[in-house]
Amino acid sequence: MFRMGTRVEVKSDEEGYNGAWYGAFVVGTIGNDKFMVQYQNLVTDDETAPLREVVNTEHVRPCPPSVPSDVQFKLFEKVDAWFNEGWWEGEVSEVLYGFKYKVYFSSSNETLEFNHSGLRHHQEWNNGKWIKV
Repeated sequence: MFRMGTRVEVKSDEEGYNGAWYGAFVVGTIGNDKFMVQYQNLVTDDETAPLREVVNTEHVRPCPPSVPSDVQFKLFEKVDAWFNEGWWEGEVSEVLYGFKYKVYFSSSNETLEFNHSGLRHHQEWNNGKWIKV
């Protein structure tokens, strides 16, 4: 499904990062069920190079299409928030003044504040199609 050089998002199952999606490029395939990816924003432990990792196909999806977000997000709307170099699924728990929002993350049971530009509409990749949730 993905060729070398394709931009993708990779889901993490690592403790503390569970459910986050990170931007990457496919740099190779391994058999029928794995990809070698290079992350856009994650680096090696010594911070000298972009992190590369072998991931299972079920943890890889295409990058979601842009959905216009020129209107305010609504209370209780599902969003993805840019945090710790990845996109984390949350829910708008409070709409603040000046296009700012508080977002609740059930995965960590915490609420953080974000600017409008740090959020995107949450979408699910399902049977080869993007569905706005």
